[in-house]
Amino acid sequence: MKVKPVLSPLGEFHLEFVRDIYGRPENYGPKFIAHGHPRQLTGDRIAVASILLVGNAIAHTLDVGRDVSSRVASAINLFLNEQFVSISNVVKSPPAYLSGGVELVLQSDLSRLDSVEDKMGRKRLLFVDLPTDKFAGRLMDFEAIQMASNSYLFSSEVCAGNPVPRLWSRLALAIIFASDLSVSRISLPEDLCGDITATELSRLVELLQSIEINLVVGEV
Repeated sequence: MKVKPVLSPLGEFHLEFVRDIYGRPENYGPKFIAHGHPRQLTGDRIAVASILLVGNAIAHTLDVGRDVSSRVASAINLFLNEQFVSISNVVKSPPAYLSGGVELVLQSDLSRLDSVEDKMGRKRLLFVDLPTDKFAGRLMDFEAIQMASNSYLFSSEVCAGNPVPRLWSRLALAIIFASDLSVSRISLPEDLCGDITATELSRLVELLQSIEINLVVGEV
């Protein structure tokens, strides 16, 4: 599968997914849309976000049009478990990330924006992924960012043919903007984890570690 990142003139970021079907390119599902332009996005994080959006539908090849580190290529194959993916443009050295030390706290809706207090002196930023069928644009202050995206369309709750838990597609959006927000850690309330097993969660933690993001559950 080829993944094409696009910055639209309307202030949106797109990921377009194209599969090769008997030598003929064919779009897979909807294109991912986020209402914002990421300024610092590596091939590693595009690759990880793509896997979280389409899961095993990535089939057996992945080309994001940019370099992907061998560390991330290995982590993707471990994450997908029994499915091997051949990844294009693999390089030995991972990209350098500036560690701003910001902790991103994922929230499911606007009603919980005041429910998290700063702990242990960490700089925390609440993050709400808003569905584009009801919201548009993004709003950010010193405590929270609300961003519209169509990530919900990639979850198995909406698209039965794309077996991706809703948590994965939420995380994909957060990963795409993590560098711009100086994020090095993402916290998840337990209620966002749904039916994800301990084994699946462990693989998810390892996947995000490959792009230098620590994922923790329940420490909100």
